[in-house]
Amino acid sequence: MVAPRKSIEVKKLYINYAILPADGVNDIVIKYRFRNALWYCVNDIKTLETTFTLPKNTKEISLIVHGLKETCTYTLLFKPENIDVLKITRAKHS
Repeated sequence: MVAPRKSIEVKKLYINYAILPADGVNDIVIKYRFRNALWYCVNDIKTLETTFTLPKNTKEISLIVHGLKETCTYTLLFKPENIDVLKITRAKHS
């Protein structure tokens, strides 16, 4: 059973990333956390984890956050020093 807080809307707490070198292959690890999120989809891969590993050549991803009453889609662009949020789309559930 899910017990929501006062506010049941999905709220971004943080999104970070790091490049991890390992045996000549660099991977990007993104870490994210959202309040009132039930599960996530990163590039159409469903996950419950708050970290996700991507190949280094990834420049843009779609992070879909599923909450109790809404779904938020974040389009993220990776830059050398930071992540830009290009677009946020919210869809309410009935």
